Amino acid sequence: MLDRDRLNGASAATVQRLVMDLVDRLQSEEPGAQVHTATALFILVAEWAGIPPQDLFTATKNLMASAEGNRTPAFVAVAAYLAGEIERP
Repeated sequence: MLDRDRLNGASAATVQRLVMDLVDRLQSEEPGAQVHTATALFILVAEWAGIPPQDLFTATKNLMASAEGNRTPAFVAVAAYLAGEIERP
């Protein structure tokens, strides 16, 4: 089980970079496979970490948010990159 302090101490910059790497890797796959791959990874990581998926989802949304509750510029950039690189299903 992943310690909650280690989870909450994750660097937003590192997460943003790794998400960009994953989007880059997924861009050449079929749209349905892209969505299932990202979702399967989320489920498997939550199980591996021993953290309920909803808790992990909430922690990640918080990591992506500014103090005002909006996405940080780094994750706005990821969303823009995603929109340009991944075909919608």
